[in-house]
Amino acid sequence: MSDKQIRKLVIELAGLKKQFDNLGWTLITNAYTWHAEFPGVGRVAGETDMIGIDRDGKIHIIDFKTSKYSFAETRGVSSLLTDRFKSELNKLTIDDVKNNTPAARKVVNNINKQADGGYGAELDVVDGKIVVVRKDSGFFYQTNKTYGQVQTPFENYTNQQTVYQMLIQTELGLSVESLEILPYVVRYSYDVTNNGFNIYDLSVSNFVDGAPLRLMLPISTEMQRLYTTQPDTVNEAW
Repeated sequence: MSDKQIRKLVIELAGLKKQFDNLGWTLITNAYTWHAEFPGVGRVAGETDMIGIDRDGKIHIIDFKTSKYSFAETRGVSSLLTDRFKSELNKLTIDDVKNNTPAARKVVNNINKQADGGYGAELDVVDGKIVVVRKDSGFFYQTNKTYGQVQTPFENYTNQQTVYQMLIQTELGLSVESLEILPYVVRYSYDVTNNGFNIYDLSVSNFVDGAPLRLMLPISTEMQRLYTTQPDTVNEAW
């Protein structure tokens, strides 16, 4: 990274710190490796990037994540999908779409099945016509099955941070209030001469009131179940 890119990143991180300062949070920025043992699984370890302690002393897990894709979701009418599913759309009424009837949900499910996790879809009415709205996001929908990826980054990070939550609860006996990530989009190119990658931009994927976007994650009840009630099947979720 160039000096200019580093200075830009420092400014963005300063905006992030200000956001947490305004909330009255204390940030523990030292990476820490948590350990715990789960019956049938054995010893498990995981390293958190940052821990936040709010005014009430509650714990929040915060991880930095990078991706070459945007973490934001974009939406737009897809003429291609609207035309491709024209025969199915013609069987629906505007009231079907507005009331999200079983017939409308069936069409959406068929579209999403074809998408195979690559994007999301929903129906809308534009100028009195039923159209397909395509939702794209490298975070919520992008999967790359060519390299064996079967889950979206959202699902992977949710599982990962849920394990962190369980590790902290087991090691310290304290509950975790929330899980979140701080998303950064990195743009890079491969340098054949030097046999390495050149990073030419690293930036938060979006801004909220001048501060980096924070994405909240749910706690995965499925991951908790795998670790507590069926520990031998924990690999199913990874």
